[in-house]
Amino acid sequence: CNMKALEFSNVETLIVFRSCCPMAVALLDWGLMGRQLPSLRSSLSLFLLVAGAAGYVLSDKAFKLGGLSAYSWVTAYFIILSVEMVYAKHIV
Repeated sequence: CNMKALEFSNVETLIVFRSCCPMAVALLDWGLMGRQLPSLRSSLSLFLLVAGAAGYVLSDKAFKLGGLSAYSWVTAYFIILSVEMVYAKHIV
């Protein structure tokens, strides 16, 4: 999925999406594994990171031209990676 994402988008977009994985992993850990949510300070940091990623998406030319379909493979990569991280924690 990573190679397909790189085929249809650029490296910067992949890095921005991947940087949002800790937020998704924290929420999945809380919802599926019963772990605590991050502290207020950590949550604010994660939110700031996601807000920066949203700013990148809104200013990206590929998003302006192709809309959400421009990010289909990158979104699939993001979801698979986040679930894989939580699953690995479950196994270990």
